[in-house]
Amino acid sequence: MFLSAIPTRMLYLGMLERVKSDLNKALPDSTDATSRASVTNFVAGGVASMCSQLLVVPVDVISQRLMVKVGGAAVSRLVPATRAREGSC
Repeated sequence: MFLSAIPTRMLYLGMLERVKSDLNKALPDSTDATSRASVTNFVAGGVASMCSQLLVVPVDVISQRLMVKVGGAAVSRLVPATRAREGSC
């Protein structure tokens, strides 16, 4: 768990700063500072969280299924079996 937290946090913070910077450039200068900060922080936080979770959640789901799988099925058989049972994204 700890090893996946470091890359996830790096991706989150990098994306957060990038989106905040792009939004600050895109918003009109007439926007007051409080509104600008609220909008940029809200949107940037959502986008950054979504990007980092798209990377981590599938890996966590597979690792949890491997931990509870009786008989130790190989990953090469587990992923297609999960897709067949639950469907693909």
